[in-house]
Amino acid sequence: MAPKTFTQTFAVDVRLLRELGERLVGQPHIALAELIKNAYDADARRVEITIDEDRIVVSDDGHGMNETDFTERWMRIGTGRKEAARTSPELKRPMTGSKGIGRLAAQLLGSELEIVSIALVEQVKKRGPSLALCPPLQASLTWGSALSKKLRGQRTLPIEVDLESVPVSVTVGGRVSGGFPKDSACGTTIVITGLASKWDTTKVKNLAEELWMLQSPFAMEGGTDSGPSDFIVTLNGDLSEDFASQMHAIFEIWTAKITGVLLVTDKVRGRPDNRFRLPEDLPRQPGDPAPHEDPRHRFFSVEAPSHSDQRILRIKVTLRGSSVRTLDVVVPKCALDAMNFEIRVFTLKNRQGESIKVGDARKYLS
Repeated sequence: MAPKTFTQTFAVDVRLLRELGERLVGQPHIALAELIKNAYDADARRVEITIDEDRIVVSDDGHGMNETDFTERWMRIGTGRKEAARTSPELKRPMTGSKGIGRLAAQLLGSELEIVSIALVEQVKKRGPSLALCPPLQASLTWGSALSKKLRGQRTLPIEVDLESVPVSVTVGGRVSGGFPKDSACGTTIVITGLASKWDTTKVKNLAEELWMLQSPFAMEGGTDSGPSDFIVTLNGDLSEDFASQMHAIFEIWTAKITGVLLVTDKVRGRPDNRFRLPEDLPRQPGDPAPHEDPRHRFFSVEAPSHSDQRILRIKVTLRGSSVRTLDVVVPKCALDAMNFEIRVFTLKNRQGESIKVGDARKYLS
């Protein structure tokens, strides 16, 4: 089937445009964050951001947009669809974006916009090895030379510009170049050029402050703890380290940190500073089921590794602003061959570091 090309225009309430414009005044990091929240709402697991000298690329592996999604939802600002839906179709995430602010964000960030999106035929269907995909959708628009001059010369969003007069060229079908994160078959890529401002360390850290609460505490890029529904955002380029440090700043406001590793006793050199011996069986409380009655207690009957029946658990305790204390615990008849852990303790009161608000930290960690 030959590709279909047509022109679409935005549908927007001018009063709504003014309201949303006030939210975005002089805040490009909020504008970009809104585009990334759209990916979260689209059940994306991965979002990759690239910021070059005059280009921003946001690519996700979400469920994508078909022709109907684009013309009736993306091009219509203020539908209230997300408020009505409340949760995303597949992963049931609470919706974060609102009122089409992501589309307005694009005009604050730069003068030209391109979109490539491939959608699942059934967005709520579980993703498997054989996916039914809609024809690729491509769209492009230029906000106009007058708008571009206003963006570069003012800090305010040009809310008097009539979005209904901006034509959007749309093509459904045909070939598309590039891909989505993790070689996903579906997703959306947005490319913004003619940038209105230069991005620096402050802006990318502010961007991370808007996004960090969307990620799982255990979602580390490339880590074994990443779950199938985790949301991971990465920034490519010279500012990547600044972005990553702020995205994980919540982990650096700890009051105490406890780490441990299991050692083979014949590899421990010298006498441990402190030796404590664990009981050969875990203590049981009154009313606890017998080991054979509770699957959580199955480890009671697990035999120790044949090459050795004793381990030392080396624990290091670090208090903020204090020295590290090491504690060695002897574990007789140890049923584990290898183990390590880390516990972080937070005191969520008073002023926190790393630009983390106490209320946000409490909500996130709970």
